[in-house]
Amino acid sequence: MREKPISIRFERTEKKHAARFLASVPLQDLLLVRNKKTSLDLATRKAASHYERLVDTCVLIIDRIRRQQPVFNRVDAKEMWMLGDAIHWFAGVLKKTGFCLDGLYEHLGRDLGISRSLIEKVIIFRTYLQNPRVIPDDVRWKEVRDAPRRAAVAFQKSGVGKNRGNIER
Repeated sequence: MREKPISIRFERTEKKHAARFLASVPLQDLLLVRNKKTSLDLATRKAASHYERLVDTCVLIIDRIRRQQPVFNRVDAKEMWMLGDAIHWFAGVLKKTGFCLDGLYEHLGRDLGISRSLIEKVIIFRTYLQNPRVIPDDVRWKEVRDAPRRAAVAFQKSGVGKNRGNIER
């Protein structure tokens, strides 16, 4: 699209038989790319579709977590890493398509019904830890949540299970 990413927002729709989320961009960005309006329209629809996929994936992960343990602090740290991984994937997709989402935490808090601080911490944990297999099986989220970056770096250095390969997406 262009060098500077376009700011994008997602809003829920209440229309039946329509996409659950609509994407919108600021008018000034729309005017800057008006000669590419068709491609921008298609790109925003794709971004909304990716956001919907993210929300669906996160809801599945959160439901699975809550079935195992209704209190997030007692959940395996690997489960929370998976939540962060889904969000990390989405951020990468947006960046590749030339968009940026201001207020990612607020969007996800609204659409997932979880706190902003939890979202922030799982993203930090995932950002600094690429392979969840280095997380020991007995580590709970409560041991990670207060210092997710420090925990991620420590797991990375310890290398538990390093040679088992990466988890498939």
